[in-house]
Amino acid sequence: MLSCDTYYFFHNDTEHDHHCRHSSLKESGHYSIAGFFFQLLASASDALKLYFSDESKDEPIAVFSVEKLGQDGVIRPICGNSGKIKLIQYKYSSEGRMLGPNDLRKILEAFRKSVEASGLPARDFEFCLTTNRVLDAEAKAWMKTGKSKEKFKVYLHKNLSVDSAKEYRHTVLYPIFRSMEYDHRDLAACENEITKIADRHGMHDHEIQAGINTIVGFLNEVARSSGERKVNRQLLLKKLVGHSDPVSLTSERSLGVQLDAVKLYKDRETQRTITIDRTVYNDIANAARCYPFVLVQGEGGCGKSVAVSEAARLNLESREHPPGFAIVVKAAELGQTSIQLAVKSWRKQVENPDQTEWELSIARLRRAKPDPPILAIYVDGIDERHGLQGLPSEARSVLSRLIFDATTIFATIMCRDLALSLCAEITRTYVGSLVGSRLPRSPSRSRSRSLSLTRC
Repeated sequence: MLSCDTYYFFHNDTEHDHHCRHSSLKESGHYSIAGFFFQLLASASDALKLYFSDESKDEPIAVFSVEKLGQDGVIRPICGNSGKIKLIQYKYSSEGRMLGPNDLRKILEAFRKSVEASGLPARDFEFCLTTNRVLDAEAKAWMKTGKSKEKFKVYLHKNLSVDSAKEYRHTVLYPIFRSMEYDHRDLAACENEITKIADRHGMHDHEIQAGINTIVGFLNEVARSSGERKVNRQLLLKKLVGHSDPVSLTSERSLGVQLDAVKLYKDRETQRTITIDRTVYNDIANAARCYPFVLVQGEGGCGKSVAVSEAARLNLESREHPPGFAIVVKAAELGQTSIQLAVKSWRKQVENPDQTEWELSIARLRRAKPDPPILAIYVDGIDERHGLQGLPSEARSVLSRLIFDATTIFATIMCRDLALSLCAEITRTYVGSLVGSRLPRSPSRSRSRSLSLTRC
């Protein structure tokens, strides 16, 4: 199994070190490790794209196998799904060696042998050459103009002796070449493809690096095993993310968890009896998109809890627009880990990996939905009689910090991570007393907004 050190050995070096190290590898007889690592990393990239490019599908339409039919990778449609079998060869050069006609001939021959061994006609297959090697001038001519049968025959037999030309039957190789894809990809491109999947799960950089190493080791084990060598979909994702049955933050499954939490809060606080004009919570939801700080004020019983719950629901149901995530929390229950525990449940994790650092959880959400504001936090139930002083000390501290960050993030770097909505039984003149020195003395409309509700 390739360790974390092995991955960094190939990935975190200067151009000079890169050349020296790979030269040393070649001289020491371990040069092929680079090509094998590329094969495993590219396989991981292709398998993840196959299984998780469309999050609306709970089950894959095809299965990815390694080291099958004489090829590095095979994608085979699952019974009941249409499509061709895809054969993949991974080719790597650490010295920048170009890909020429002789290489193409060998690649086509390898595909031919796999097709014949399968007992199926070539028309049932697709072929892909994935490599970091650039095509030389002659190979480019093959790919550009060799798709006609006559041109292909000329290119295939060019500069070959009569006897050598007989070894490459153009009538057999032409159907393979015509449907062969040239996929130019290096190690960084493979990692970027994997990172796209990891971003949906809100993984931090160090977690992604650890996950890549784990899935490379996992695929190495699969390649060395006997039997079908199929890459299990859920096990592959578990190896990347680091826990069982992970849920993507951008998936419908995660959205369902968020919507259920908002509905549960609304039902608990309102006993399902209070309704309110739809335009009110439309205004609140829109304000959360436009302002880092929103105050919803009104008398007790006028429907503020309903309004903010419905606003949060609207934010979640229009995920194509920021904020991508929303949470409703009772002011008195606001704690150091309120955001972290919410994000943990959205990802279906057992533990809270971000501890008391809610910025780490916000960073996870930013990976999945990068457009600000990232998260709308609706804080309900601030009592006008006591304001902040009436809240538990932890809730008071967290709320002050959220207010400060919601306003200063926007003011200093012009990018809002948080859209904070406070729901309180207060008058407009009480805002300064509630917030204290945390807010600018005269906040402009670009920084805050106040919405008033009256008793229904």
